[in-house]
Amino acid sequence: MRGFLLVLVALLAGCGPDAASPGAPPSTVAGARATPGPTPTNVLGEVRRATLSVPAGMRLASVQFGDAAHGYALVLSATPVRAVPGKGEVDGTGRASIDVFRTLLFATADGGRRWTPVRLPRPDLAEPWLQVIGPDVLLVDASTEGRYISGDGGRTFRRDTTDEPMPAEIDRALPGYLYASDYRLMEHAWGGGSRAVPGPDGALPVPPETATLGPGGAWWAFSLNAGGIQAAVSADRGATWRARPVPAHPALEGHAPERPMAFASADGADAWLLAFPPDRLLAGSGRVAAPTRRAKAVAPPVAWLLRGDRWVPQMAAGKPSGPPVAAYSWAPAGGGLLALAGAHGLALVGDAWTPVPFPTAVGWVLPLAGGGLVAGPLDPPGPLYVGGRNGRRFTWVRVEVTLSVHRG
Repeated sequence: MRGFLLVLVALLAGCGPDAASPGAPPSTVAGARATPGPTPTNVLGEVRRATLSVPAGMRLASVQFGDAAHGYALVLSATPVRAVPGKGEVDGTGRASIDVFRTLLFATADGGRRWTPVRLPRPDLAEPWLQVIGPDVLLVDASTEGRYISGDGGRTFRRDTTDEPMPAEIDRALPGYLYASDYRLMEHAWGGGSRAVPGPDGALPVPPETATLGPGGAWWAFSLNAGGIQAAVSADRGATWRARPVPAHPALEGHAPERPMAFASADGADAWLLAFPPDRLLAGSGRVAAPTRRAKAVAPPVAWLLRGDRWVPQMAAGKPSGPPVAAYSWAPAGGGLLALAGAHGLALVGDAWTPVPFPTAVGWVLPLAGGGLVAGPLDPPGPLYVGGRNGRRFTWVRVEVTLSVHRG
């Protein structure tokens, strides 16, 4: 059941409240995007520390934010309270079992200053795993028990034991966006529901592999062909399409790109196209890089940024020299920048490579609903950094969550 969330590649960041919805009339494509601005600056601002009162023998398992204000913390017993039969580890008797942990959940609505307990449907859950989709939508996966889904910030939960790839609460929370599925072009409407839409037949040599909304509501679709990427754009919601080239990326050094993916920034002003060097495994993008799970480091993707109606390779001048920079996850940062996190820490990538000078290690970055970024370590309980943007100036708030044992 956990795998369905891995398809939510930056969707919450891909089209925020200020972006053109699929139902809005698009503007002309050419000239819709201004050229990027100066080198970004990073300011390390407020430090917010909070202590959660818990029983003895508990550990902090995960802290996640849905937007800059709303976050959730999952706390588990340090050791299982029992084991139940299931498709888990084989115990000493030769039987497969799944560990059950005492489970607590806390929520903040003020950016991590104060946290309040959230009542879960059950106090003990089987291998629980937290995923925050937006400010009010969260999911606690409980393995064989199913998943507990809330669409109201944890006030109520619904138990779901189906394999439905997109539960209704999550479907309604996602904004309007364009994507490709089984080589068909699909549109997800604001408020939920997807439908097939007219694709770029004739404008692309083969069916599309990925798609996104561009500035002004333009539709962009992409396919791999003849060792490169071909694009097509529609300014009239698929009624007509125009082929557009995607230039070879110099960083690929003549190799064919693989696994293209396209997405937009939260304000809809930036559209990105990413692809991988050959023989590289897919790592995290947007909400793929779930901070509760260890990602595998791979070479970072190459990137193109849409400027007007041209896809411009981003060279990231100033990238650290030496061995290839391993990447765990990435997310559109706005302002013509892509946030890239991994073994090197966090960097803002565009025409230049700008490292973010965090005092502690980070291994993942995720987009926040409505804009902004959150970055953190691969293993809690290290601090998180919640970033807001004004132009190309980023202000980062450090959020630290610790546990204390309550008496009685």
